[in-house]
Amino acid sequence: MLNLQVAMLSNGDQILGEFINFNDSYLVKQAIIIKEVVLPGGVGSVSTIFPTKDDDITVNKNHICIKPSTPTDKLVAMHTKMFSSLVLPKAV
Repeated sequence: MLNLQVAMLSNGDQILGEFINFNDSYLVKQAIIIKEVVLPGGVGSVSTIFPTKDDDITVNKNHICIKPSTPTDKLVAMHTKMFSSLVLPKAV
């Protein structure tokens, strides 16, 4: 089971995943990017799995404006739902 955390990036996006601390960066496993969007009825959010072949990404600490923290139960449930419903194609 992952130790999920959420952090705010300097561009205002949030990143959800398991953060592993290195000197100048974080390795983030099973990263989900959360963007706020303006909708006709107000502000909402769009969550997307970071599109890489690898299961993790590296984020420079200079691009983190709110350090990794414990996410809400709602975010943990969203992460579980997004990664548990993935269907991987069979190799040919």
